[in-house]
Amino acid sequence: MLAGQLESGPYGWRGEHPTLEAHVKITFRQLRGTGLPEPELSALLAYVRTLPRPPMGTAPDAARGKEVFASAECGSCHGDGGSDRNVHDVGTGSAFMTPTLAGIGTRRQLMHDGRYADLDALLVGAKAMGAGSTLSPDDRRALVSYLETL
Repeated sequence: MLAGQLESGPYGWRGEHPTLEAHVKITFRQLRGTGLPEPELSALLAYVRTLPRPPMGTAPDAARGKEVFASAECGSCHGDGGSDRNVHDVGTGSAFMTPTLAGIGTRRQLMHDGRYADLDALLVGAKAMGAGSTLSPDDRRALVSYLETL
């Protein structure tokens, strides 16, 4: 999920960590870990920063799905599949930073709390997030095809 997405902060579900280093250190603490000595932490962060973005796939309906992505207002927060790096409340009980969509087709739990098992369920259920919930089944299928290429 971090691969190819670390060029700038903030980091965290709510965008509460200004740097990747601060985010990793706090995450270690929240997981009740002891962290890493500074040289190892620097090496880990250097490695993570070099991870390439997942390869983009292809799908038959992806071209039409890209058009649906634009017309359903997905790009207002996700740009070309990335993140506007802003915090929004999309009706999930709190406000969170817009996640990148890179590699979203490989994720099996979607949203900050894993409430959706697949992209179609997310599009139908997330009524306060763009216009995805109002799409026809054919348009949703096309949009999912496009999202799986990111």
